[in-house]
Amino acid sequence: MTIHQHTIRTGANVLARTSLAAALLATGLGLAGCRGERTDSRPRQILPDMDDSPKWKPQTASDFFADGRTMRPRVEHTVGFGVVSNATDSRRGSYLKDNEKFYYGTEGVLPSGEPKFVDSIPFASIPGWPSDPKNAEDALRGLIERGRERFTIYCAACHGDHGDGKGEVGVRWAGAVGNFHDAKFIDRTERTGKDGYLFYTARNGVWDRNGQRVLDGQYRITATETAPADKQLMPSYSHAVDEHDAWAIVAYVRVLQALRTTNMNEVPPDELDRLRRSPLPEPAAAPPVPAPSSSTPSTPPTPAPATPEPAVPAPAVPAPTV
Repeated sequence: MTIHQHTIRTGANVLARTSLAAALLATGLGLAGCRGERTDSRPRQILPDMDDSPKWKPQTASDFFADGRTMRPRVEHTVGFGVVSNATDSRRGSYLKDNEKFYYGTEGVLPSGEPKFVDSIPFASIPGWPSDPKNAEDALRGLIERGRERFTIYCAACHGDHGDGKGEVGVRWAGAVGNFHDAKFIDRTERTGKDGYLFYTARNGVWDRNGQRVLDGQYRITATETAPADKQLMPSYSHAVDEHDAWAIVAYVRVLQALRTTNMNEVPPDELDRLRRSPLPEPAAAPPVPAPSSSTPSTPPTPAPATPEPAVPAPAVPAPTV
């Protein structure tokens, strides 16, 4: 190796060491500057195209689309795929709603254009409903219990714990609240007595005093798109009660009706004993009588005779025929 070559190699080594030391020093200073330091300068962007990519927020305007909206309408004749990627998953049925009896409570249209409500709960159309009679009986008990829970939460305030229309809100309502023990809600030959009618009312409400209402997409009875406030006798509860829970409420309403009409002596003793261990809610206690004011004579009020309604256990409900 000549002196010239040795000088070149030595210089290259020194330059490499110097560059490495400078890089390490710069890195250390940069890291030190990130600890507790604040600056008004924009941060360094390694991938600026991802940091600055455009986005649209809900309920905002957009110049890109002709209608000026960022939120896009649903594509016509399409439905949501669901929460799973498997096209055969049974949960997709809640998006497709291709079972008219279960999802709408109807089976076709009458000549008048009004939907034909199903007479009874379509047990065979309930997704996952067992075909074995013993399992179906257990499923029915679970459906009624679910209906009792949902009824207590969403219906009892107006219709009362016993479905007699004497709930805390119902007795103060501008109009008469439905009493499920009226004959029109019991006679299944009447439109209002069919299970499908009760189901639809729970999901969509009642708009006027003739029971007319706009149905959910499939049928339309009235020409109006919205109901005036003074005509909306009952609001829709579809936001809180899905199709399964609506049928559960219908099943529980039928149990409440049976309480008033069934001879309990006909219930088998073992079934009667089981039902008595899990009775229906007791009627609400009457509010206390207010004390007289100082401006009125101090005469103790005469309380009304206490005649509480006796608690009657629920009758046995036969397993449905599927």
